[in-house]
Amino acid sequence: MGLDTAAAESPVAPRRSVRNAQRKVNSVTTTSASSLQTTTPQSTPIIASDQCLPQPAPVLQAVTSIPHTIRQIHLGSIAMATDFGSPYPDEYGSLPVLYLCEFCLKYMRLQRSVQRHRLQCGKQRPPGTTVYAKGPLRIYRIDGSIDKLYCQNLCLVSKLFVDQKAVCYDTEAYMFHVLTRTHVDDGVETDRILGFFSREKDVDSHSSLACILVLPPYRQSGYGRMLVEFSYEICRLERRVASPDRPLSSAGHRVHWRYWQSAILATLRDLCLQRVSASRPQARGGKDAGVSVAALSQMMCLSVSDIVEAVGEWVEVVDGDQVVW
Repeated sequence: MGLDTAAAESPVAPRRSVRNAQRKVNSVTTTSASSLQTTTPQSTPIIASDQCLPQPAPVLQAVTSIPHTIRQIHLGSIAMATDFGSPYPDEYGSLPVLYLCEFCLKYMRLQRSVQRHRLQCGKQRPPGTTVYAKGPLRIYRIDGSIDKLYCQNLCLVSKLFVDQKAVCYDTEAYMFHVLTRTHVDDGVETDRILGFFSREKDVDSHSSLACILVLPPYRQSGYGRMLVEFSYEICRLERRVASPDRPLSSAGHRVHWRYWQSAILATLRDLCLQRVSASRPQARGGKDAGVSVAALSQMMCLSVSDIVEAVGEWVEVVDGDQVVW
């Protein structure tokens, strides 16, 4: 038969396929590998040169044994080469190319199946609620227990590019924040996905995010930095100190590390200006000359370990406290 049937194209895997896919996910081994998880942000004006700053430490990579069979996906009209295997149901996971609807992320075997699906789908943007809008950019907040099929498909896509995370079907415990850009084609406005991050719903969690991805065509544009910054804005609204889930890919670690540095430097600059305006003493050798790491952690909702990792060369111990000079 030349065309996929509606049952075969359903985004919900059959029970046997789900069990097989979950067994693939569970067969995780630890080794070293490199993957591109997200974009490298542009240098902030606060940092004159990376040469004078502490450099990020190597990151341990987690690599799955899922065969890298799907070599390319077509998301709408855009083709993307994949980096890793993903636990799609067997009848799809064995194909070299998958075709996806760019709005609901339903996966299909054939390009003409996508064209037929678009006549019925009718979606022009991700599900969920808009929580950020500026210019053409939007961020949608999506509940993994309400829009479960979309979130499962999103996780399957992310696994093709990020090998560190294993959650693909159990999405109920997560909120997803999807970044889009608005396009107008033939008078029709659509919001197309650029990337996303997920985070746990648990209010007692100390995680700023669980997974982050910027799709390959949109990297090197500052979107990774934007997603990281937005994840910490949520933490500040919730008034809790947090850190990203580990392990991170080298690129995922790098975008966090650069955000930590620039955000810490901006905070220190503001505190310095406040002290100068208040005519406070700045003599080196006392606690007033620096800012304690613990105080920075509470102000910025960054973990102490992440602050030390980012600016460790500027940290000294004064009267038993870690202080950033």
